Amino acid sequence: MKKFDFIIIGQGIGGSVLAFSLLKKGKSVLVIDDGYKSSSSFIAAGLWNPIVFKRLSKSWFIDQCIEIAYPFYKELEDELGVSFFHKKRLIRIFPDQRSANDFDEKSENPEYKAYINSTSVSIPDVHQPFGNGIVENAGWCNVPVFINNFREYLIERDAFFQNDFEEEKLVNVDGEWQYENFASEKIIFSTGSKMLSSKFFGHLPLVPNKGQVLRIKFEGHKVDEMINYGNFLMPIDNGEYRLGATYELNDPNPNITEEARISFLEGLKDILPYTPIIIEHEVGYRPTVRDRRPLLGEHPSHKGMYIFNGLGSKGVIQAPYCAHHLVQHLLEGVVIDKEMSISRFR
Repeated sequence: MKKFDFIIIGQGIGGSVLAFSLLKKGKSVLVIDDGYKSSSSFIAAGLWNPIVFKRLSKSWFIDQCIEIAYPFYKELEDELGVSFFHKKRLIRIFPDQRSANDFDEKSENPEYKAYINSTSVSIPDVHQPFGNGIVENAGWCNVPVFINNFREYLIERDAFFQNDFEEEKLVNVDGEWQYENFASEKIIFSTGSKMLSSKFFGHLPLVPNKGQVLRIKFEGHKVDEMINYGNFLMPIDNGEYRLGATYELNDPNPNITEEARISFLEGLKDILPYTPIIIEHEVGYRPTVRDRRPLLGEHPSHKGMYIFNGLGSKGVIQAPYCAHHLVQHLLEGVVIDKEMSISRFR
């Protein structure tokens, strides 16, 4: 029986960030994952946006999240020897004059100085009758590059076990969680939307949020900026773009839909005269919570069993902050913030 300080179930964005956070503290970690390539982490566009356009407000705890995330990903990139975390301004195409006025007004607020810049950007061929503004401190993460390279990092350290994790095989013996030939006093579930079928944490109010995106390219044209016009258009590698995304709550159909494809293409046609070539149509489920806050904490009945989940569409930028918070709890006994603690649902 090989023993570890921590066993983590799931190697999506959350599980990967948490594993590296614990490894940095000198703890031994085993990550168990089935390598399921269509998980939401592999499908995720990886875009982070510090502003909620609907209310034109700052995203939850964004100042703290950025303060932790930027140096965290830089350290991880250096450790892996690969680049995947890209800070890039986001150009907001205003849908009407009121939105333009609100954006301009908010840019004068000192609390938003780091995020909202009312300076207009010239983008060739983009139809924008009401203009645009800049969202600073945005960007995108190449999530597959991140996860695949971190998986190799774990494998090299005998810290990864590829397995279709079966909860019924997990047992507690004298205060120690045992699975197959591995054991730890602390086990952490970071399984995304798969949590819904968990006998341990399935009672928590996780809402599967289906997201569809297109991977496209333009023949003979390019758009250098990352754009939001209701949907987003994001340049990635090799002259390709991600176009999306849908937010479909509690949709049990796991397949791509023609309706989403048509909606993306019609919306893009309204702002750009280029005809896109579709490379791939992808779909995944984001693990969201009804109050839009993460799920952190210890199981109320099973000592040493924890959850790290519910990061939703903000996973890239929120994961390092939330992992930092959970690690402080695990190693130093710091009380989990009530906005993140699963105790709020008891």
